[in-house]
Amino acid sequence: MLTVKETDKKIKNEILLCPLRKHELDRALKNAGFIDIAYYADFDKSELKGDSLSLSS
Repeated sequence: MLTVKETDKKIKNEILLCPLRKHELDRALKNAGFIDIAYYADFDKSELKGDSLSLSS
């Protein structure tokens, strides 16, 4: 929940997330026309490894 301090207004929001495995995302991107797809472990573009927390195969 977010509270706006100036007005004490409380904002609550929920977003349903759809978890995807790497191969599912890869297939969806290729079907959408993307060709040169690269995966990284973080925003520093570290190599994505099998034990990375995000998008493991």
